Amino acid sequence: MAAYPARRSTERELMDDPQSDSAALERTLRQFVLVNALLSRRGTVLTRYLLNDLEPGREYRVLDLGAGGGDIARWLVARARKRGLRVRVTAADHDPRVVACARRWCASEPLIDVVQVKVGEALGEHDYVICNHVLHHVPDEEFPALLQAVYDTGARRFIANDLLRSNASLVGFRLFAALFLRNSFSRVDGEISIKKGFRPEELRDLMSPSPWSPDTRIVRLSPGRVCVVADRPRSDRRVAGGLPDSAPVGQ
Repeated sequence: MAAYPARRSTERELMDDPQSDSAALERTLRQFVLVNALLSRRGTVLTRYLLNDLEPGREYRVLDLGAGGGDIARWLVARARKRGLRVRVTAADHDPRVVACARRWCASEPLIDVVQVKVGEALGEHDYVICNHVLHHVPDEEFPALLQAVYDTGARRFIANDLLRSNASLVGFRLFAALFLRNSFSRVDGEISIKKGFRPEELRDLMSPSPWSPDTRIVRLSPGRVCVVADRPRSDRRVAGGLPDSAPVGQ
């Protein structure tokens, strides 16, 4: 029987090693397309908390932080286009090898800009900030700086989709990995990632001292997801350079 740790693991993932095998890293990024499509609930999360919040007639700027190979960015731009919406995504990652892959794979989409952003660099101005499978890479002590950096973008909403640390998550992933994930870092890193994931109350505690609205929602979804949906306080919403204060808030 799998047993998830009582506290978040601090073990380093293989793909976080800058000296890791580049071919295995690229295979891992390609497998993330399948993992995200089948397991991440990206459609539910981004439709409910981002696309339903938009109106036709303007271009929205979205920062995809830790974008990997850019599959989430491509999905978002395509789905927005089908709904008559215009979304421009900045897909940002710190690893130059990952950025190179994303630039190749997103080259045909003019509404995606792939950039390399080093830890601690300013993130620019955006209407929304999203991240998928990123927060579990962040040590608890670095959360305040990350949340402040995201807040400084002027974003109206921060949507973070991440991993629930649980026995069911571990067992389910082991079965999935045995069937679909080979010759990459995915099998080893996936299990480490779940052990570095969150219980809902941990995420709430990590968000509570941040400048984001006190009514930040922690949303639990199956299979094995826990998400942050944080809205900027209405008193601090930007009219110029950001969404107007009167823009609707999707639920």
